[in-house]
Amino acid sequence: FEDSTHVRVGDELVEADRIYVNTGASPHMPPIPGLDKVDTLNYHTLLDLTKLPEHLVIIGAGYIGCEYAQAFRRYGSNVTVLEVGQQILSREDEDIAGVVHKAFRTPTRSGNSTLDALGEDAAVLLGQPARIGVDDDVG
Repeated sequence: FEDSTHVRVGDELVEADRIYVNTGASPHMPPIPGLDKVDTLNYHTLLDLTKLPEHLVIIGAGYIGCEYAQAFRRYGSNVTVLEVGQQILSREDEDIAGVVHKAFRTPTRSGNSTLDALGEDAAVLLGQPARIGVDDDVG
């Protein structure tokens, strides 16, 4: 930083009223008993898939979880999103998260909403106790 409105990138001086430093995130595995005993994907390795999963369970309804849920459902996977909180995008104010949740229910050009598009057997489970079984025979 040169000052509060200037940052130097190599030889270039960039000016902006506000400068945000986004250092990115790193994947986090939640402390779920048995999760370390099965193959899992994170938001980096999910992009390495060469075959579309029939059903994808996403833990967390933050920005990344919601983005991947919507994308993979549009690709054709059934998707279930699990969130321990009472709303999607839990870091946002309730009214903002509500707007996004409502948008998920709004029909798209195809006539389906994102929530409809999550699949008939899929759901977004918010703040509900859930028991997840693991089938070791899945290949």
